[in-house]
Amino acid sequence: RTEIAHVEGSCVPYALGPPVLGVGAMAVNFASPSFARATSGGGTFGPYVTPASGAGTVRFVEALDARMRCDSQTGPGTFARRASEEHIPSLEIVESRQRTWKRVQSMPDMREENRHDDVHIHPKDQAYLHTLHETLKRSQGESNEFDEKSVITMDKLDDWGSGDSWHVCVQLPPGDRELGFATRSFKVRPKVSEKGTAFLAEQGVGMINTKGCKGQDMSLGQDACSLSRLTSGWEVFCLMDGHGHQGHWPANHSTRTMPYVLQNNAGCVTMLKQGQASAALHHAFEKVQSNLVYESLAKDMELQVAGCTGLCILMHEQQHAVWVATAGDTRALLLCPGRGVLAQTMDHKPGLEGERERLESLGCEIVRTEHEDGFIEERVNIQGQDFPGLCMSRSLGDLAVKEHGVTHDPDVVEWNLEGLDKAYILACSDGVWEFLKNDDVGEFVLAELESGTSYQEVCEQLLHKARESWERFEDEYCDDITIILAPIIRNRPLARAGCLGGCFMGLRRMFGCGGVKVKTA
Repeated sequence: RTEIAHVEGSCVPYALGPPVLGVGAMAVNFASPSFARATSGGGTFGPYVTPASGAGTVRFVEALDARMRCDSQTGPGTFARRASEEHIPSLEIVESRQRTWKRVQSMPDMREENRHDDVHIHPKDQAYLHTLHETLKRSQGESNEFDEKSVITMDKLDDWGSGDSWHVCVQLPPGDRELGFATRSFKVRPKVSEKGTAFLAEQGVGMINTKGCKGQDMSLGQDACSLSRLTSGWEVFCLMDGHGHQGHWPANHSTRTMPYVLQNNAGCVTMLKQGQASAALHHAFEKVQSNLVYESLAKDMELQVAGCTGLCILMHEQQHAVWVATAGDTRALLLCPGRGVLAQTMDHKPGLEGERERLESLGCEIVRTEHEDGFIEERVNIQGQDFPGLCMSRSLGDLAVKEHGVTHDPDVVEWNLEGLDKAYILACSDGVWEFLKNDDVGEFVLAELESGTSYQEVCEQLLHKARESWERFEDEYCDDITIILAPIIRNRPLARAGCLGGCFMGLRRMFGCGGVKVKTA
């Protein structure tokens, strides 16, 4: 027998949603034979009841679908007649209770919280989300969905390639604590004798990953980034901005698994070999999302309302274009000396028409809050719920809203480089873009590069500029900030350097103030 739990006079589905069915002090048994007849003309209730720790779950839309199926098979009104015989509440009662639920479960009062914080989730909702996580663990254990050969473990990530293939990623601080405004170091795989920042400088790339300042918060910063060179010659830049409880984990894990998938997944390898970079990026995002789910279950890490943005840039020295995939509000710019910002990615915000239509059609609602300074905040919640409160319409992770329109599928743009003698790619987390405009940032970066400032120093100066803007507008709050700056060079010969640290063979690029020079061994 699969029953819906009775709580305070209404029947509360244990794993899938708010109270939707119930009359007085009666708990409805949806596994009873007579209810099965009422919903399917004598068949079984099938997928509309999901066992979860001894409790069944039925969503409002499923009950509505049950009525429609019943009436279409046996004539109008059949469901209502059979439901009344079973003392099952009518859909009108259900709709009324849905409206009541929406009224009482309104958006939390954010006036006493910083508008950049994650939404506070009510303890009852936290319990519900934990139930979803437990249900997911059981279902994946039963279905054995993930092929063991496709699982990406930390050992695999650390055993990164050889020869011309390498990977630079963030070195997380030991423990689960990190000071405000901390700047992280980088590690290189395969291991080299140089420090990560020095290695990046030799590649002609600037990259900085810092935690912000959020009062007395000592948790780990939630931005992460990586730079990789694949054996096929493709260069992969990743930048992810985490959110939710332990949001550093999906961000850090994704920046490492994304290039690994592009390097090792047979489908991605074939697509890149054929020049189908856009298809490879879509496929890679799908694999990264699947691996996040698998690893979250293996590590018992809840991802119901935690996740990260996704930005991945692909470039190859023999290609005439750069491909940029984004999911969320991490942004990239294409810069050209004398011309400024040539292209930019689109932030996936819930207010955008196409994004809003998808979200609302699949069961999300967009909550708008206007703050005293005139800023209008838009957050995505499941209809009738107070969570997850996302400020973006696409992300990796966030399992509770994947079926409600918050997709992990990225937008992929191709930026043509024909006619450009010199160009740069700039990617930043939203800690930079919150108060600084694209054109202003582009002008600042290009001016610094023209004056001979190194890529790493430009990143550090842009970091300082962004933090000044936060201090001007937000007093004691500053978001995490991550910046990647690199030149785009086409049709350069592949040069092999001498052995570095016993394991590295790679490309060395040295940049002067007037242009680009390739130093070969």
